[in-house]
Amino acid sequence: MNIELERLTKAGLIVKESRGGTMSKFKIFKPSSISGNARQENGFDIYHNSQRVHCSAPGSMIRQEGENWTFKVWIWVPGPGPGDFKETYSSISEVVDAVLDYYFGDSSKMNPPELLAYYREKK
Repeated sequence: MNIELERLTKAGLIVKESRGGTMSKFKIFKPSSISGNARQENGFDIYHNSQRVHCSAPGSMIRQEGENWTFKVWIWVPGPGPGDFKETYSSISEVVDAVLDYYFGDSSKMNPPELLAYYREKK
């Protein structure tokens, strides 16, 4: 695994590589067992190393697209919905910084005002 991507696993995130054609993409998950940002939903389970892991934050994806890297969170179908986004970065280091900030930094990116308003209306 790339040394930049190892920063994600060292932070406790689960990184799963999947290949499609000639392009690699990496799916990223935050187990609920580690501290950091979360959403109000009940979360979801994934299987990792033959164990069920509960996640309390949206899964995301990073991938290289030409010279750039993209970071995407897309939960709503067909989307985009509150909290969905796709951002482009010029290096893998920048995209890894963005992922770490999303899961462990300012929570307003994961829980923007329009998503919080949706939660209030849903109750």
